[in-house]
Amino acid sequence: MPKQMDEPKKHHYIPAFYLRGWERPETGKLVEFRKLPGKLAIKEVTAQYTGFQKLHYSYASDDDAGMDHTFESEYLSSLDNDGANALRAINEPDPQFTDEVKVTWSRLMVSLMTRSPEDVDAFKKCLEFVHANPSPLRQRLIASMCEELDIDPRESEEVMASLRPHDMSFTALKALGHLMEWNKLIPVLCAMTWRVRDLQGAKNTLLISDRPVLNNQELAMPSGLLAMPVSPTRLLILHGSKSSDADHLRYSSEDVAARSCNQLIVEAARQYVWSTSQDQERFVGNRIGKKKEFSVNEIALLATEKVDEPLSIQDFLKAAKLAGTMG
Repeated sequence: MPKQMDEPKKHHYIPAFYLRGWERPETGKLVEFRKLPGKLAIKEVTAQYTGFQKLHYSYASDDDAGMDHTFESEYLSSLDNDGANALRAINEPDPQFTDEVKVTWSRLMVSLMTRSPEDVDAFKKCLEFVHANPSPLRQRLIASMCEELDIDPRESEEVMASLRPHDMSFTALKALGHLMEWNKLIPVLCAMTWRVRDLQGAKNTLLISDRPVLNNQELAMPSGLLAMPVSPTRLLILHGSKSSDADHLRYSSEDVAARSCNQLIVEAARQYVWSTSQDQERFVGNRIGKKKEFSVNEIALLATEKVDEPLSIQDFLKAAKLAGTMG
């Protein structure tokens, strides 16, 4: 029977250790901007009380044993603890990007691309749709997913065949765990050039959102770029050998680089943006959520629902191309 006592109920899709970097030392709080219908809500909170959804990664173990929190309490907790250690190394004055730091932080960044409430819901709906509407084309779609994630398709077929309604969340989280360990993507990230740009002199500090990882969708190419704020004044940049996008962030003035990063981060947000202060309220209010981009999980769901159309398999493969892992 799953453990019931002292299990975490606040399941952070944006890790608390990451958010703490934006807490002000004098208050121990950061500023949360939340997009609501017709307005922007603002409040000061601690990292522990934002960027989470209650029981987000829990599932019914069976009809009588209550909720199982293993995915959060064991897998994500371990991933975030390792990520906190890697972040400290990245934020050293002269960071040493060891293989351990690269692999650890790459795993965390991939998880941040797939663990939001919208992503988890899309993954569950994808499985539910395939289970309720079996067809040869949908089986091909699942096989394509398994191939991209290095999962034995026979394992997937056996799981799908034995699904019961209350198992769907468990199966989705198990598959999500495979996605977070994306064996074809993590080596691509590790092989890129890693740099940190100090933006201490910029007029405004860096913002973060519920979509904190910037990706130009060309990661496996020389033009590839992935960027992520690692503190209010430091930007981690991963890039290929000929990336004009990376050059913009590396060589433009500190003000321009910070503003460019903030604009992309805020426009990609679904609901939340975080800052050290309210100084950029107008900037956030004018841009939050203006350019929604579908994630890998959401595109997989769209492809699954349209799988009887001729290009549906290609639609799914487009999701993999978002990460630049396929030709």
